[in-house]
Amino acid sequence: MPQPMKAQTEKKKSRVVLEGRVISGEDMLIKLREKEKALEEKRERQEERKRKRETKAEEKLSKEKAKLRRKEEKVKKISESKQKKQTIVRRKRVTTDEERPQNERQSRLASPIYTCGVCSVRGRVDDEAHGIEWVGCDEDMCLTWYHFECLSSEEK
Repeated sequence: MPQPMKAQTEKKKSRVVLEGRVISGEDMLIKLREKEKALEEKRERQEERKRKRETKAEEKLSKEKAKLRRKEEKVKKISESKQKKQTIVRRKRVTTDEERPQNERQSRLASPIYTCGVCSVRGRVDDEAHGIEWVGCDEDMCLTWYHFECLSSEEK
């Protein structure tokens, strides 16, 4: 039968102190003040970084809001422009015989293929004599005609 082991006693670790310090000494007070000052400076730097981060985040958010606002304004302008163009086209389509000049009402209608693809007004035989220009497609299969005034500047 094996013998029971003796409990190992814990040894206290010894520290070698190279120099002795006096707690009430002037050097100790200076070191304590330096430590406190270093801690305070560290806190101030952390606070400064935190403020910079928050400022940067706010600037980014405000830039995004401004960008979104500009985009909404642009979309609004485009839609208003489209509505204006549509009302202009509607006005051209609504022109009645009474609104047309007398000599235009008395002239004969041209072939049905001479109907403007934009305003849907049918051409007349003497349109060129009255200064109304017609523009057609260059392709052989294309039978669409347009008033020169109805075309956009890009199409002209």
